[in-house]
Amino acid sequence: MALRRIRQVFDPSLRSDLLSASALGFIGDVVCQILIEKRPAPKEIEDLKWGHEEGKFDVRRLWALTLFSSAYIGGFLHFLYQFYSPAVFAMSKYMPLALRLQLRREDTMAHCFACACV
Repeated sequence: MALRRIRQVFDPSLRSDLLSASALGFIGDVVCQILIEKRPAPKEIEDLKWGHEEGKFDVRRLWALTLFSSAYIGGFLHFLYQFYSPAVFAMSKYMPLALRLQLRREDTMAHCFACACV
């Protein structure tokens, strides 16, 4: 049991989800701060200050959003979405055969829609 949990923590798909979610959160916040909020991009390392100053690039917000994206979107949702397919299969017992066959195939839009509704 414990060995299975250790393998699950070091699963390559989990690492991939964590890294991609943190990278997207990081890039998204940089784009928002520079392009949308019109904050000046830092030119040197000395320009990056931890505190929040109005009109300056906010490093604290950048790291908070990056860590949140990694932990919640990459980590928690990685495990949550693994429970969606069994829920869709259980729900499909009560549906007509044609729809049931579409729901059980994981590459169909019906399956994706049912997972989104769960």
